[in-house]
Amino acid sequence: FGQYISEEFTMASAADGVRRFFQIQILSIIVGILAALFLAFVMKYARLHAHTLECAIVLIGSYVAYAGAETIGASGIIASLVCGIAMNHWTYHNFTYDGEVLTRRTVKMFSLLADTVIFFQVGQNIVVHTSQSATGQDWSFIGITIGLCLVSRAFNIMPLLSLYNICAAEDKKVPFKHMLVM
Repeated sequence: FGQYISEEFTMASAADGVRRFFQIQILSIIVGILAALFLAFVMKYARLHAHTLECAIVLIGSYVAYAGAETIGASGIIASLVCGIAMNHWTYHNFTYDGEVLTRRTVKMFSLLADTVIFFQVGQNIVVHTSQSATGQDWSFIGITIGLCLVSRAFNIMPLLSLYNICAAEDKKVPFKHMLVM
């Protein structure tokens, strides 16, 4: 979108933007699927039988999809996401039990770690941004940002958990108190 900021808005530039958007999405999906197919092929015929190698192949494979997509100008995040979904579908059938457990736990740990780091950096950037402004710390901006985060979180959690509660068994339903904590 950076190139469209300096251009005058026309229907041709809007059509070009939509075309490039879908082009990037399709290329990213293709790269992710190709990386997952290659890794599934490797896992099926390599017969590694070492759970640490299986875990390493999944982590490296996800990065290969990311780097490959970024190299051709596509979205590495989407390619990595598609690669992970496809590997879950095609690759885990060729794992040893220990390799599957180690890989799932490692991916879960990295996702929680990344989530924590991202939220920390968002909070830190708000304070750094406001402290570098000409007027000093803008506590109203920080308060509004935190308030909007809480409101958007409520608009996300409450409807989704209400839908979940409709479909869930009685012993699995999430109580309203827990929704508020989330």
